Amino acid sequence: MIWKLTQEDYKTSEWSGGTTTQIAIYPPDALYAERDFLWRVSSARVELEESDFTALPDYERLICTLEGEIELTHNRGAALRLKPFRVHSFSGADATHCRGRCRDFNLMLRRDRVTGSLELLKLGEAPMSVRWSGPLVLYCAAGVCQAAGEPLKAGESLLAEGEEAVELTGPAAVLCCKIQVIPNESNESTERRHPMEQQRILSLEELLERVQINTHSSVRIQAGERVLYVDPFRLEEAPHDGDLIFFTHDHFDHLSPEDVEKVSKPGSVFVAPATAKKAAAAVAAGRRLTLVEPGERGSLLDIPFEAVAAYNPAKHFHPKANGWVGYVLTVGGRRIYIAGDTDRTPEAEAVRCDLALLPIGGKYTMDPEQAAGLVNLLKPQAVIPFHYGSVAGSPKDFDRFAALVDPAIRVCRKV
Repeated sequence: MIWKLTQEDYKTSEWSGGTTTQIAIYPPDALYAERDFLWRVSSARVELEESDFTALPDYERLICTLEGEIELTHNRGAALRLKPFRVHSFSGADATHCRGRCRDFNLMLRRDRVTGSLELLKLGEAPMSVRWSGPLVLYCAAGVCQAAGEPLKAGESLLAEGEEAVELTGPAAVLCCKIQVIPNESNESTERRHPMEQQRILSLEELLERVQINTHSSVRIQAGERVLYVDPFRLEEAPHDGDLIFFTHDHFDHLSPEDVEKVSKPGSVFVAPATAKKAAAAVAAGRRLTLVEPGERGSLLDIPFEAVAAYNPAKHFHPKANGWVGYVLTVGGRRIYIAGDTDRTPEAEAVRCDLALLPIGGKYTMDPEQAAGLVNLLKPQAVIPFHYGSVAGSPKDFDRFAALVDPAIRVCRKV
């Protein structure tokens, strides 16, 4: 099912700093003022030089500006400058202060019920195909495009349900919202749910079967037909099966050209922090490379991801200024946090996940005690410790860690 949405379908209301225009909401009869929606897509005008965002404690938010630049601070923390189309994610529970005027674009997702991503598609005359199994919202931000045979001019949208591919042609800039509603088993049966809620979520056992630690902190994930790698290192074989290859930073044990060669193939797509551009571009060798900064979200090959700052607050090995990251990857409706080389930080403490992969080897990262404190705060269903027993730490670190983890959290040995 596909619907074209125009200004006549939108609803505009006021907020403390300007106006907000609702583009789409689910359920369709939900009311923004009642906070009873699962997801909402909107565009707002920030008309004051300084303003405070509306508190939405039950929602995760993704935002980018369409016109103008703004500076955001969350909970009186460091300021983040948003240029047009740079996507930023944050908790609606944060006390968020804005400096500057703009027109922005928002995707709001109900915490623990919905996951999703927001990315910019730059369309040329060559067709682009977008396929997603859940709700898909395409917003023409600039130019004129054809979407599933429908002409969209700037400010118009397309809402699609189902798995049929949507063909796009430009020239235009289109914001793509991919949304997945997690079924609530305590409510109505699957047969009675709206098609948007009939997405199959992996069980914990299925999820754990799909995650492998090659060695150290080198991760392989089977995501349906896709194969994902994070920091491939010291691989004995050369499967050349990597569809998406993520790097957390460019230290030798995380961005290893020899091992990237073993897992990559002609169509591989790479993701790396912007500060590791030179090393990542060298191994990508002309293939698609996406550069990210801490706090950014996106989706590649239908895999939603979030970049989470990874650093040592009080050690020199991984300075925060380097902009290195860990990732939250959504696979089968489950959120997997792969922390990268980090200590316990406010950014790590704010992560929501079903499965956490945390370093426990000490010296360069958290030690077992620090990592156990973090995982007990995050409360995932399961945790896989890594980054111990080879480059740093001892094989005995696993037992130290496991003994301190809340018994309600499953601890899995995969190193």
